[in-house]
Formats: sequence, C-alpha cells, structure tokens
Amino acid sequence: VVSVRDNNKPPAEQSKAKAAGDTAGEAEANTVKPEVKLGAEGKVVQDFHTLFVKNLHFDTREEQLKSFFEKLVGVGCVTHASVPKKKSSSGTDLSLGYGFVEFADAQSCRKGLRLARGQMLDGHELEIQISERKVDMAAVSKKTTERRKAAKAELAKSDSKATEKLTKIVIRNLAFEANKKEIKQLVSAYGQVNSIRLPKKFDGTHRGFAFIDFVTHQEAKAAFAALTNTHLYGRHLVIEWAEDSNNLETIRERASHELARSGAAEF
Repeated sequence: VVSVRDNNKPPAEQSKAKAAGDTAGEAEANTVKPEVKLGAEGKVVQDFHTLFVKNLHFDTREEQLKSFFEKLVGVGCVTHASVPKKKSSSGTDLSLGYGFVEFADAQSCRKGLRLARGQMLDGHELEIQISERKVDMAAVSKKTTERRKAAKAELAKSDSKATEKLTKIVIRNLAFEANKKEIKQLVSAYGQVNSIRLPKKFDGTHRGFAFIDFVTHQEAKAAFAALTNTHLYGRHLVIEWAEDSNNLETIRERASHELARSGAAEF
C-alpha cells in the first residue's frame, strides 16, 4: 500500500511540494560522496547499491518491500529485498522492523532514495538511507598481501620473452567514480600513452577496467611496476599485461568476480 503525505493540501500545492522535494532530494542524492568512518573493528563504508529502510510495519513482507521500490524505479532495477527476522518465544518469525533493498546499479539506488522520501508503506512512514557495512580490515590486509605477492610474481613474468614486446596493460578493479582523464593523469607519469580504452556498459558507466597502450615496452613495464601497489578512490588497482588471451569478454568476467568479492553488502 503506497500513499503520499499531505493529501489534505490542494492538488496545486501538492504538486509544488512534490516538485520541490524531488529537486532537493535529487540534488542531495546525486552529489553524495562515498563516506568512510573508522570503527573499533575496522572501517564502515557506504554501499551505494543498497538502501537501509527503517520503520517497516511488522507485517510487511520482503515481496511487498521489493514491489514497493519496483513501482518507483522500475521492474528489473531492484535485485533483492530482505527483512531480518528473529524467533519469538513461540517459535514464529518476527520482523525486526527494518530491511535492505539491493539495486542493479548506483543510479537506481539513488533514484529509489529520492522517490521513496515522503511515502508510506502499510501505514508506516519509511525512513530511508544509504546502507552501511563493516569492512574487516584484517581480512582486507590479508587479501592485499596476497595480491601483492601475486603482482610480484606477475612482474617477474614481465621479464620473460612472452612479454618483452608487449606495450599494453590492463587496469582492473577501477572505482566507478574514476574517469578517463584521471586514468590518463595517473599513467602518463610513466611514459607516453598511445591510447586509453575504457569499455562502457549500456547505461554509459564503465565496466571497472581499462586498457592502456604505451609507445614502448619499457614504459609499459615501468607503469606495471609502479601501479602494482597503487590505490585509486580507495580501491587497490590490479595490473595485468593485455595479452591476446585478455579479450573483452575475459576481462568483463574477471571484473565481475572482483566486484562481487569486494562490493557484496554484509547484512
């Protein structure tokens, strides 16, 4: 059940209020930046693919919550909705009064955040915010160490005959905030760049990896070595040689696996 507040106002005033609210909400949602907080057990980061929905009616089910947001942002834009529960003394499942809604992309998440403001579900006014999740810094440190070891092994391979003529590298695990200009500024410090290719998705956002072609192998090798331990927008860059086996489909698959490992929300 979805309804809009202030139903007693004249239609013209309702339209003006809604337009003003939408404009303000959209501005806030579109200018929001990733926030990182230091906690006792590690970092708390915002997950811009998931909304945290509070003040749910205790009878609201997960299907209803998902359907509510699908009506706002479109079917297919919402991938999952969950409502945590606890066991009562009688053994039945009781809602905790809050839930999580996952979206296919950050744009749909921002749209859901904007449009759900001022709306009610099952008679309850929803309180909505970007979800936050804890990052186990010990686990992150372990993964970083493993990646560095792997990168060193990969760097050792760069001296072999198989890579001595290569001039192109692949940068994976790129943050979606990174753009082509920033990537060029990052890699140009190590040599002259022939081209930078940033494959895009159908919605115009990039896929999380880029191909960098240098003029010489030595320049590509210098960039490979220097960028191995580099972070951009808080993400550890993964550098590989762009051999024939690294076709677009292979890189897409690897990027998807990398995103699934590093960006999964912890509820």
